[in-house]
Amino acid sequence: MTAPGAGSAPPACGISNLCPCQRAAIRRPIGWVVNYHDEARIFLPGFAPNAIRILSDEFGLPVLTEPGFDPADSAHQESFFTSPAWEALRLWVIHHPRPARSLAICDTYLRGWYERAIFEAQALSP
Repeated sequence: MTAPGAGSAPPACGISNLCPCQRAAIRRPIGWVVNYHDEARIFLPGFAPNAIRILSDEFGLPVLTEPGFDPADSAHQESFFTSPAWEALRLWVIHHPRPARSLAICDTYLRGWYERAIFEAQALSP
């Protein structure tokens, strides 16, 4: 994700994971939102396992340390689309189609999210 700033690209939607870990020196739980397995993106100081589970559920971010986790699994790639965060993004697209479309054009991480939101909105409308 590109940090917002002058001349930078808009932030992209992308598949990420949660990585809980323990800092031995301070004995305090921490975690990271990571791309793939090791590209740390967002530091989560003080996130205990239950807080990481809540974040995982809300955003559809798999936890790397869960048994049977396989990042190549298609269920992992679809987990965002079953989360409350997806529902919020889908509603935002419905209410703000022009900015959504302009952001979707340059998004290389989660291709098709705009089209999927529009398709689902049409399928759900009477």
